[in-house]
Amino acid sequence: MARSSTLVAALLGAFAVALVAAGALLLVQSDDDAVDEAVRGPARVDDVRPMDLDAPAPREVERRALPAPGDDAARAGVPARGELGGRIVRLADATPIAARALSVSGVRGRTDADGRFALRGVPSDARTLSLAFDDGEVLVALPADTGGRTDLRLVADTGWVLAGDVSAREGGPAREARVHVPGGASVDVDAAGRFVLRDVRPPGAPGAGGAITLLAGAPWHVAVEQAVRLSDERRVVDDLAFVLDGAGRIEGRLLLPGARDDWPSLEVAVPFRHAGASLALLPFALRASFDGDRYVLDGVPEGTYLVRATPGARGRPGERTPHDPAPLLVPWVLVVAGRTTALDLRFPAGARLTGRVRDDRGAPIVGARVRPVALLRWPAPEADAERVDLFDDLRVEVAAVDGAFEARLQLALPEAAADDAGAFDLARLPAGELLLEVDDPARAGVPPSRSSYELAEGEARDAGDLVLGAGLRLSGRLVDVFGRPLAGRVVLLPAEGAASIAAEDGLDVGVDGAFELLGLEPGARRLWAASPGHVTRVEDVRPGGAEVLLTLEEAPRLSGLVRDASSGEPLGDFTVTARSARIETRQRFDAPDGRFVFDTLDDDEYALTVSAPGYEDGVVEGVRPVLGGGADVLVELRPVR
Repeated sequence: MARSSTLVAALLGAFAVALVAAGALLLVQSDDDAVDEAVRGPARVDDVRPMDLDAPAPREVERRALPAPGDDAARAGVPARGELGGRIVRLADATPIAARALSVSGVRGRTDADGRFALRGVPSDARTLSLAFDDGEVLVALPADTGGRTDLRLVADTGWVLAGDVSAREGGPAREARVHVPGGASVDVDAAGRFVLRDVRPPGAPGAGGAITLLAGAPWHVAVEQAVRLSDERRVVDDLAFVLDGAGRIEGRLLLPGARDDWPSLEVAVPFRHAGASLALLPFALRASFDGDRYVLDGVPEGTYLVRATPGARGRPGERTPHDPAPLLVPWVLVVAGRTTALDLRFPAGARLTGRVRDDRGAPIVGARVRPVALLRWPAPEADAERVDLFDDLRVEVAAVDGAFEARLQLALPEAAADDAGAFDLARLPAGELLLEVDDPARAGVPPSRSSYELAEGEARDAGDLVLGAGLRLSGRLVDVFGRPLAGRVVLLPAEGAASIAAEDGLDVGVDGAFELLGLEPGARRLWAASPGHVTRVEDVRPGGAEVLLTLEEAPRLSGLVRDASSGEPLGDFTVTARSARIETRQRFDAPDGRFVFDTLDDDEYALTVSAPGYEDGVVEGVRPVLGGGADVLVELRPVR
């Protein structure tokens, strides 16, 4: 038992140090013969048990003599070095951790196919072993007497084991299927449709549970995502199932101006799927793989698509070449499950637009933003209603034009900033209709400049000077019926249609009643104004015109007194709910004298309901608000019996 006590103390000390260092370290030590053989399939976590410390001691193993340190080393406290070896298995299912790089105190090695390792020259005071994984390292605690041990059995917490089946909707396993964690581990599915993913760890602290996403796919099938919840109570999840629907392919040649080798990156994707006259977002954009001057988009669900192709920039950053191609969009590409749609993508030479941004005095505006948007149109089938879909930098709208329907796509292109001379240079622009918006981030409220151009393939055009003015001004005052200034708030609204007003909208008006709104665009607007104790008002206005005088009438008020019906004492904590044919308002009062006053927006008849803790509700019908208020309503509440 003395030997067991010593080993217990050593194990607990190493385990505590390792937990602090790595967050999840586990050590299991036993005789080499007691190491479990590699399992052939997922096992329950319950099958992995710590060593029984009261069991008979393991058989003695031959130990090699450690070289004694020299006198200088001994005096310096240099630890002895020796051999270290054993076998490492997973906590989740006790399978060996094979072909994995490891290190102990700078001494590096690798596990074999059975999870075994052997290191030489390991310091005797080493306390942790590090296993390298794609997403980081896992630390495993070592016993105190590390030097010279070759019979270690170490259990490492490398995460979870996820297993299951992948089948095709048409029946049987999906051929050549693969399951992977996006950005992490992946595994092929066997001939029976089974897969096993080991060492799966969600983002976050080592050994911590959470949610993780698996993606299963196969040639000629639609990829399927599945979220898996991981917990410490269940380290092996072996009942996952993926059913893949059949899909088609889009493939063809890439016809680029210039040499194909000049293009280090190229993206072909199908972000939209046509549904009648509209375009529906896919759960995630399908992206192509490339082989020389050919591309393949696999796993495309059956349907009609918008194909988008974007070539990467070539040359040094900012360098322009005569044949820079523009982005390409091809609508109405039909895909049938089990078949290949041939689609060659011909990239046109991009157009170029230059110009200068100036203010209304002719001075250059440094840092002005120039945002180009390509507008594409094509006929669409009959639609029941207008519909707009958004995806990344694409905006699609289906609208009626002269009795027919057309789809309009707005593609936001890379923007430019004006240099010290106010100049801008836009390249790789698609031919056709181009919308250009220019604004100055340093001058908030100044309306942007908007213009449109019709560009030909490969054309270079100078847009000239684009002028940003100061915008229009709208000023005015809030006053009461006697002409006295009022503090309050004003909000500028669209000229037509209802608009909700949020608390952060608009501009606060000070006690002088004056307000000023700058940088406005021309056109009719509505101005909403409010002041405490007064009726709100909405006025039709036009920025740039004369000063606006907004006279706010005093709001009618509901007022009264609430008291105890038995004692006649005023109640200080109560809630009043006022209802008219058009309005319902509720307000809580903390008034020691029992009085309440609050404003209304009309002089309709109201029904008042007064509630107080410990009392029955009191109701008073037919109350009309009056200007100035006053204790004109008496509400007596009876205690609850």
